[in-house]
Amino acid sequence: MTLERIQGDHRILIVDDHRLSIRHTLNALKHPRTEIRTAQSATGALSQSALWFPDVICIDLHLGGHEGIEVIKKIRSEWPETQPEPRIIVITGDNAGLSPEILENLRIEKVLVKPVSGRQLRHFIGLTEYSDPENAHDSLSEMEMRNLFLEELGQQLPELDRCMAQLQLVDTAAILHQLIASAAICGESSFEAELRLLDTRCRKRGAFDEIAFAYRAVLESAQQLISQTGAARS
Repeated sequence: MTLERIQGDHRILIVDDHRLSIRHTLNALKHPRTEIRTAQSATGALSQSALWFPDVICIDLHLGGHEGIEVIKKIRSEWPETQPEPRIIVITGDNAGLSPEILENLRIEKVLVKPVSGRQLRHFIGLTEYSDPENAHDSLSEMEMRNLFLEELGQQLPELDRCMAQLQLVDTAAILHQLIASAAICGESSFEAELRLLDTRCRKRGAFDEIAFAYRAVLESAQQLISQTGAARS
């Protein structure tokens, strides 16, 4: 079945399991000529692709235990010949492992490393006709983004503490991946650097005191961010 399309419109599927990243991408790509849907899992991505046939798929590489590359492979292999193939843009916090061969074989058009500005996203999607000031759409919900980040931080810190105490490094890496993306989107560069250092120490299974020191720095910065925001609101 071929769906009728409106000439010039962009049907965009955003695939990410990170709420703040989805909100950021949605905010950047809102436009009268875009229709946007989201999927927060591999299953959702495959279902939306098969039923909706998006023109563009913006996809993260880490999807709650599934690899985005495997999702892209499945989308490509199952795409019907009667439909124009989608452009695929990878938006990720870590592009390690994406060899030129993978990019070519899966016909991945572009790899963007988070944080990606709204202007970059619009450029690569092809939405260049904005008449608004350059950063208008990027700053439209800056406070909302920060509030989401702090909410996420409050929810994730107890889970991160549990994973660190039990040395569950795979789960630790998943939490840090999301927090790094959030910190980058919200411009918290110092905190982002501390999160990345902890992530590196855990991935390389560094000495216990190195991991403990990096984790303590993350906790102190996180508590400071939360307390500063609380003071500003009161």
